[in-house]
Amino acid sequence: MPPPDTRKTLQISMFTFKNGRGLGQQLFEMASLLGISKQIGRVPVITRYADVWDTVTNSVTQYFPVFGMNFEQVDMDSFKYFDEFRPEIRLALTPPIESAIRAEMQIPDDFRKDLIICVHTKQPVYREMSLSGPSDPVFTRKATDFLVSKYKTEDNRVTVAVLGNDILWAQNLFHDKIGKSNYFSNFNDTNSIADSPEYTVSLFHKFRIDSKRFQALLTVGLSPIDDLAFSRSFCDVFFLSAPTSSIGWWMAYLSKDTVEVYYR
Repeated sequence: MPPPDTRKTLQISMFTFKNGRGLGQQLFEMASLLGISKQIGRVPVITRYADVWDTVTNSVTQYFPVFGMNFEQVDMDSFKYFDEFRPEIRLALTPPIESAIRAEMQIPDDFRKDLIICVHTKQPVYREMSLSGPSDPVFTRKATDFLVSKYKTEDNRVTVAVLGNDILWAQNLFHDKIGKSNYFSNFNDTNSIADSPEYTVSLFHKFRIDSKRFQALLTVGLSPIDDLAFSRSFCDVFFLSAPTSSIGWWMAYLSKDTVEVYYR
């Protein structure tokens, strides 16, 4: 494994590239970034976000490759830029009280003492279909069963709380595990397995035989802020099933101090 990259970096807004300005102004911006970086001993970086790096390549560096070698592309979705300040960030990102109250309302009293395994799921919306890796139903259910087996003991009751942006997808996947105290149990008697999407039908027939004994609670999912509040208050174990979910990563990062996190 290569050593961690501990170099300090510098980036600027890249306004001229985001707003389609001419080559002259673009060169001014890149040269200024390079010059300031050299003066303060940092590495000039250009984000990949919003296709900025691709625009820089198409407009400048393909014609001036030696100049382009001074810059590095970077994805700012990395905890290395702020992890040393985690306590301050956790405090600053304390969810609003109304979200904390809604999170409290989603856990019935008889589940409060259980070990809570939070399973975050994500299904991509249309505009991000090519960018987001969704939760795979087979892997998500098998991994959840594995975690239940790992943590469940005779003295330790386990409950699975499912968070995410598509509650109907989650309801289908965990249909046979939803407890009677959960709001979505109201649909269990009326929505038969045959009404589910085809891939879910085969999953349920398979998992009804092999799946471990546990109950699943589906959070209402009013907003990502509410899910962050829920994770912070209740998640003893966190499973991030969607590998590219940024909000799922933050739910894990801001969970209890003692949380154990599993990434796909």
